[in-house]
Order: sequence, then structure tokens, then C-alpha cells
Amino acid sequence: MLHEGEQRAAELAVAHYGADARRVSSLKRQVEESRGRGEALDLLELFLQENILTVHQLKELRFGLQRTHVDGRTLQRPPSEELVGELRTPLAQLKQLGVFRILRLLGEGGMGAVFLTYNEKESKQVALKVLAPELAKNQNYLDRFYREARSGAILEHPNIVRISDLGRDRPTGLYYLIMEYVDGVSAQDLLDAYGRLPIGDAVRIALDIACALQYAHERQIVHRDIKPANILLDKDGTAKLTDLGLAKRMDDQTRLTLAKQGFGTPQYMPYEQALNAKYADQRSDIFALGATLYHLATGQVPFAGDNPVEILDKKSRGEYVAASALVDVPDAFDAIMSRMLAKEPDARFGSATELIVALEATGLASQSPSFVKKAPIVRTKGETPATQPDLRVEAKTWHIRFQGANGKLSEAKRTTQQVADDIKAGRLSRKAQAASQKDGPFQSLDQIAEFSSAFSRDKTISAEDGGFLSDPYRVRWLLLTLLAIVVLILVAVGVLSMASFGS
Repeated sequence: MLHEGEQRAAELAVAHYGADARRVSSLKRQVEESRGRGEALDLLELFLQENILTVHQLKELRFGLQRTHVDGRTLQRPPSEELVGELRTPLAQLKQLGVFRILRLLGEGGMGAVFLTYNEKESKQVALKVLAPELAKNQNYLDRFYREARSGAILEHPNIVRISDLGRDRPTGLYYLIMEYVDGVSAQDLLDAYGRLPIGDAVRIALDIACALQYAHERQIVHRDIKPANILLDKDGTAKLTDLGLAKRMDDQTRLTLAKQGFGTPQYMPYEQALNAKYADQRSDIFALGATLYHLATGQVPFAGDNPVEILDKKSRGEYVAASALVDVPDAFDAIMSRMLAKEPDARFGSATELIVALEATGLASQSPSFVKKAPIVRTKGETPATQPDLRVEAKTWHIRFQGANGKLSEAKRTTQQVADDIKAGRLSRKAQAASQKDGPFQSLDQIAEFSSAFSRDKTISAEDGGFLSDPYRVRWLLLTLLAIVVLILVAVGVLSMASFGS
């Protein structure tokens, strides 16, 4: 006999994937007859062999079966007191989850924590994403966790972090995803360390993620939460898209997809997604990638605000400062940003493929990211870290306030070298201010010792300076020079007059 999960899989094969109902019924009878003879025939494998399902569809159904087995009706009942006590164990204190020995914490977020672990059964390192125990009792968060697992199972691409399985640790009751371990940092880490990236590095990262989107969109999956924190960079500088918790199939009509609300990250998601998440499609991901690329290249988000409402208002009007007003980029880059960040989806690139062609045509992408640096291998018990990107975190960063080309006050985060380069290029003037802390105190750049040499060698005049006569020191020098010339002329005229009179 078929178990309940297989019966449901057969129904989904017909209802969701359009399989021929008669062929499915025939294969069900074949499996039942084989089991009656004591043979172990797998229905889903048979679907694959008979071309009823593709490999990706088979993976989706297997995750669906696992959810039925693990998640089922028991999750709708309050957990026992014993289970509640175990679920409240702080994640940071975990030492082991099943066959996974926890080596160290990689990061924490609103959904839980990610650990570097050692799979003692398979003798390899993997990342384990553990759902926070208090969220595991909320069906919406649990649905999101399973959605990430299902989406990750069918997306196998070098620019997407692989998810190989999900499970639940019975002793603690914790749910977890088994993920590819990316030995590196996030794009957000690079922004925190550098303030902004060289244009070549920023475009290189955007191209990698555009390739990931091209693959995902071809499989009808929209990410819906692209941002620097969800882009990981491995030891070679390859960018990988992660966190599929908000991803959806474009042909999916589930309860969450139909939720009449916007969700995502306000600074990066497009206007239509902020209004209602079900409107998000591949062009919404292109907008979010555009906002991410803008941030990487300029050091600031295109639509800033103190709250989501203020950010949404700016997006509704499509107002943002051109990247070329903040950093040295060609007109072609501004043109690409204009299309990626367009308010109307129809005005954006229609596909990730179009975007890839446009980005490659600029020739801006670096071949070897500048932030990658070889480092000696450090060996510790149970762990062998590979080469990692050098963040140069010792480099001092500054919070800069300056008047942009549009006359509005802008803010950015820069390293000392980047500020000096901007001064020499005429992008920052003496009027700009800097502070080592975000809340100040701010000083004029020409009053900060680190930048004095940059001003003394600066031969260019920034458009922000307003020209030679805008500097009072220059005006005073000019007046004194003119006065001296006038005095010399008068003295010379007097001497010549006296000489003529004496003769």
C-alpha cells in the first residue's frame, strides 16, 4: 500500500505539474503490486524514470513529503512543557545538532543563527542555518523556512548558495537547513569596511548576482530580498546569492503569496513590492539588484529615509541622486542605473539576460576583485579555514557630509584614502565635513590633519567650490597682490615725475 505522503505526491504530480492522471494511476498500481511481492519500489523515483517529473520537480515533492512528515498536524498543537524548555536553550550555547558538531557561530539574524559545523558522518564542513526556537512555533515563519528549503533544493548554480537538505533535531526540537559553507564575507561586510567599493568590483558582484537571477527566473523563482547582506563572497571573490526565505514561484498561488502586504527590505525593494508583495516579479529583483549596485558603487542607498514611509515616498517619485554626482563613473553606468531603478516595472530591463548584456557592454567589471588577498592558512582543532578576503578593517573610516551636484546635503562613508582621492579629483571641497563617528563631531576637511596633504597638492577646482573667487583666502591674496601692484606703479610714476622735474 502507498503511504499518505505518496498519495499526496501523486495528487500534486497531476494537479500542480500537469502529469497524465492515467499514467500516474498506473504507476501507483505498479508500486502497490511490487510491494505486495516484497519489493521496495519508490514511487517518486519511478515518476522520474518514466519522465512524469523532472529532477527539480522531484526535489520539490520530496521536500513537501518531508514537511508533511515533520511538520504535520502536531505543529498546530501547543508543544509540551518539556519541549518548550528545550526550545528555549540559547542558540549560542549549542555544541551539537545530530551528526553536526558546531565549530563556531557565523552570524545571527531575525530568523535565527548560522553555524559552521562539521558533519561527523560525512567528514566535511557545512553551514547550518537554525530557525530561532520561538519562531518555530509560528506557522508563518515555519512556512518561510520550508519555502527557503524548497527553493534552494531546485536551484543549483555557482552563484547561489546551495541548500542540500532540511531537518529537525529531535532532542532540542530545532529546525535547520544544511547549506553550502561559503568561506568569505558578505557584500555588506565590505561596505562596512570600505565605505564603498571600486566601480569594477561593484559591477563584478552585480554581474555574478545577475547570472544567479537569470537561472532562478528561468525556473520561475523570484528572490524578493536582494541586498548586500544577502550576497556572500567566497575566497576567490565569486558572489553568491543567499537567503531564499522570501522567494516565491511566479506561478505559485499560496496563502503567503497572496498576502496583501509588502515585505522585503525597504531600502532595496521596488515600489510595487512595497505596496503588495504578490506584485513582485523578475523586474522587482532587477530593481533590488540596482539599488544594491548603487550602494556598492557610491557608499549610499539611492532612496534613503528615516522610516519606510519616507523611503516609499521617494520611490513613488523616482527621486535619487545620479551615481556620477557622487563618484567617478561613466554615463553608461548612470544609464543602466536609470533603467534598473525605474519606478515602473515596464521601464526596467525585461530580464536578467538583458541586464547582463548591458553590464558586460560597459567593460567596467574587474576580472580580479581588489578586496581578495591571499592569507596564510590558520589551523585550529576541528577546522581548517581557507584563504579569505582581506577586509583591511584596520583602515580608518569617516562619515562625510557634502553638498551634492543637485544642491542637496548628502552623506557617505569613506576610508581615509578614498576621501583623499575624492579631494584630489575635485569631488570634495574644503566645505565638506567629516567625523570619525556617525553622530560627530564634524569638522571641515581642511581642518583634519589626514587630509592636509591632499589639499596642498590639489590642482583642481571642484564644481562645489563655486570657482576661484569663492575662497576668501584666494580673494584676500588677490586684493593684496593688486594693491601691491598699484603701489609699485604709483611709486614708479612718482620717481619718473621727480626725475623729469629735476632735469
